[in-house]
Amino acid sequence: MQKFELRSWLLEILSTIASCTLSYNSATVPPRDAPAVDGPLTYVVSVLCQCRAQSNLGTKFLDYDPDSLRHRPSIPRFMQKIASFGQHALNRTRAWLRRGGARHAALRTLHVVNAICATHLFVEYVGSVHWVHGPSMVPTMAEKGEMVIENRLSFRLNPNGLQRGDLITFTSPLSADRTVCKRVLGLPGDIVCVDPTGEYAPSTEHTIVPKGHIWVIGDNAAISRDSRTYGPVPISLVRGTLVARIYPFKDRTIFGKNVTVLE
Repeated sequence: MQKFELRSWLLEILSTIASCTLSYNSATVPPRDAPAVDGPLTYVVSVLCQCRAQSNLGTKFLDYDPDSLRHRPSIPRFMQKIASFGQHALNRTRAWLRRGGARHAALRTLHVVNAICATHLFVEYVGSVHWVHGPSMVPTMAEKGEMVIENRLSFRLNPNGLQRGDLITFTSPLSADRTVCKRVLGLPGDIVCVDPTGEYAPSTEHTIVPKGHIWVIGDNAAISRDSRTYGPVPISLVRGTLVARIYPFKDRTIFGKNVTVLE
């Protein structure tokens, strides 16, 4: 008996849906007891609700109130609004991500530029590690090359603080793109022997170091190009002083002042 009632109820629902859909599509007036609706699907839902109310079955089919459907928008229009809102949110999200990516890249670039500038300032004004090579400073420095620490801060703070015997780095007077290392032999006002070896000038010839200049010489004077070749070096060309050797590790040491001053 219950199966027969259920089958009759389903047949009634289907026939009512068909008649209501036909009446809606043909622009005829819907049944008198049907609520005002905005679309066919909403109208069908309201009919189903009425069928549920008229049925004596206890099964819950739909929980919509037919009277509340008159105030609901049509489903296609509502879905269009949802799609439009979703597309707008997606566009805003993509724009935000693009702005965030650009901001992140800009910050990374700024950090790299700051690091480069800080490194340049440190090397230029404080000090750095250099690899030096050549025969002109043998035996103090090996011809094959050594790693040394250069101090530029002390000289920049006190340019007149150079002392005889200091190992200095300066721009070569013969080539502006080369930095050379020599030992200070004479300060401004000193009387120095032009060439103790007698190769470039008699060993008895002396000269006075002019103001604002220094006299430099290589420890391996026999094969060194220094003040004997290009004369006194302007102090403005000096870059810094060499403090210590750090490589090779077995030869690490702090440089001394290997010079004798004759009064």
